[in-house]
Amino acid sequence: MNNVTATATDGTNNRGVGNFVSSSPTIRNSSLTGSDSSIVNSNTSSVKVADTALGGAVDGDGFFCVGVYNTDFAAANANC
Repeated sequence: MNNVTATATDGTNNRGVGNFVSSSPTIRNSSLTGSDSSIVNSNTSSVKVADTALGGAVDGDGFFCVGVYNTDFAAANANC
């Protein structure tokens, strides 16, 4: 996914991205916001995120992040 803006704020299960079922997406140059999670990742999946703004927590394991920051421009660590 490149140059994506995803916002989920009304209703239930509000996730910018939901990654399930052993997939391994790469997300670059994007803005992901969810009032529940910016990204949720199942324990059988992995996600690579680069140069992306996250508005909301990340849920799950298997994150590898570079150049990721929150909406206040605070840098995230390598696990988001």
